[in-house]
Amino acid sequence: MHPMKIAYFTDTYIPQVNGVTYVVDTHARFLAKKNKVRIYAPAYGLRSSIERLEKGNLIIERYPSGPVIYYKEVHIPFVDIGKMYRSVKKFNPDVIHFHTPLTIGISSMIIAKYLKIPLITTYHTLWSETLPPLPPFRVINSFFRNQIGQDDLLRDTIWKVSNKIFDYCDVIISPANIIKDELILHNSKSKIVVISNGVDTNKFVPKIRTKTNFRILYIGRLSAEKNVDVIIKAFKIIRKKINEATLEIVGDGPAAKTLKILVKKLGLTKMVVFCGYVPREKLVSYYNRCDIFATGSAMEVQPLTVLEAMSCGLPIVGINKAGVAGMIKNGVNGFLIPTPNSHKMADKIIEILVDDGLRAKMGKYNRKIALKNRPNLSIKKLERLYKDILHFGE
Repeated sequence: MHPMKIAYFTDTYIPQVNGVTYVVDTHARFLAKKNKVRIYAPAYGLRSSIERLEKGNLIIERYPSGPVIYYKEVHIPFVDIGKMYRSVKKFNPDVIHFHTPLTIGISSMIIAKYLKIPLITTYHTLWSETLPPLPPFRVINSFFRNQIGQDDLLRDTIWKVSNKIFDYCDVIISPANIIKDELILHNSKSKIVVISNGVDTNKFVPKIRTKTNFRILYIGRLSAEKNVDVIIKAFKIIRKKINEATLEIVGDGPAAKTLKILVKKLGLTKMVVFCGYVPREKLVSYYNRCDIFATGSAMEVQPLTVLEAMSCGLPIVGINKAGVAGMIKNGVNGFLIPTPNSHKMADKIIEILVDDGLRAKMGKYNRKIALKNRPNLSIKKLERLYKDILHFGE
């Protein structure tokens, strides 16, 4: 098979820490072993730059960016589309694959159209659930509820706008079947293919323990849409029944200060540990010293931390929404609760913590699921998809 030239476009990239940056970087490095890959990404500052990696097979072209005032973790790239167009034309990629629909992602759509290059996207974020909790959308959503009495009006609007964007693509990659179903339900017109983001099962390996140490774990961004407060309030209930229980919260974000105030208010300061940001290569030790992974998020597509926890053999307790709902089978590898409800979450976490046999059985099942989501398997599917679109080698 002939090597390909693949252009990746993303509005978030390392050193930014999130699931998208991990997927883009991991997939690009895998693909660069056999192909030429060029990533168009933000520079996290006001200076452009070009980096060459993987023996020159991977080139990262960065554009200046600035933080969003109300959400400083998010940077908006300042794209010189003329410069980007000339760069893409010179690179002459066989396929353009964008991962985010902000300034760099939108630019890729325009360039793909003018250069008549096949366009692919990965649907990393369930925008209809991500945006409403964030300012200023929170204010808009509140107005809709109060003035019109329709909770879903903003979400419906977001779906219509996102469909306008993603319908320009030849193919939408969904990391999970349940998100593919959502896209179809909301009238997406593009072809949809399911390819897992993948998890490094060689790095995230379980450490088998026969007895629980009553440690609960959350890893992820500390922001409003993640509902970490639900986990903290659930932990308050858990402590009333399991006195030795502890909660570890790994990550940082705009809600960190508010969450620490909540912990103090609930009298949990000595039992809840805020670990802050931890480099990915050190996360495995956090998974392996805990017994259960909890998430309150209702907007994930295929949360990387859940995949990592599963790879390390942890049962999962989460919300019956979005991608998490497709990853958990009730009573088999964890529990789903209908809505972000602290009492129901506490009940399910307790059920696992007090039953070592159930915990071990769920963890073993999760490891098997993780092994079916190895990155090399995802890359093979990606390469096949690209070549099918191009009828490569014919």
